[in-house]
Amino acid sequence: MINFLSRKFRRDEKGVVSIELALLASILLTLSIPVVDYGLAALHGVKVKNAIRAGLQYASVRKPNPGDTDVNGTIQPYLNTITAAMTSTGPPLSRVRGGSSGRILSATMFCRCDEGAEVICFSSDGSDIDCASGEQNRTYLRVQFEDEYEFLFPWLGMSDTITLGDVQEVRLN
Repeated sequence: MINFLSRKFRRDEKGVVSIELALLASILLTLSIPVVDYGLAALHGVKVKNAIRAGLQYASVRKPNPGDTDVNGTIQPYLNTITAAMTSTGPPLSRVRGGSSGRILSATMFCRCDEGAEVICFSSDGSDIDCASGEQNRTYLRVQFEDEYEFLFPWLGMSDTITLGDVQEVRLN
């Protein structure tokens, strides 16, 4: 009886394709999950870079003027509009496990002399500060955008999150 059944199953090839498909599909699905996860992380990184580019573009097109200062004479309202442009262009605020977002977003204006020294651009009375060598300083804007991306699955030997971002500068004058 057993001999008869074993010969029958060896000759009958019905359903072999279904079994092969099930085996191959499970292997391909297992291999594609990390590709999708890292692809989403790369997409998140591109969105962060686009947000940085948007902040620099806003600063290049709309340079600061005296009307951009607040009552204390600081340029903070202008910098707030740059960070708002970066926030609206960037990826949505992500929540990592533990409740914190891990996002760093800043815009800083500074001046640099030819010798490379960074100086304060304006004094408290609003007048320009020149460099020690006598030449006029150049105004720069530095934007920083860093965000944490949380992977969909915990990968063996890796952290659950990865920090993506950059710091870029643009010369305004």
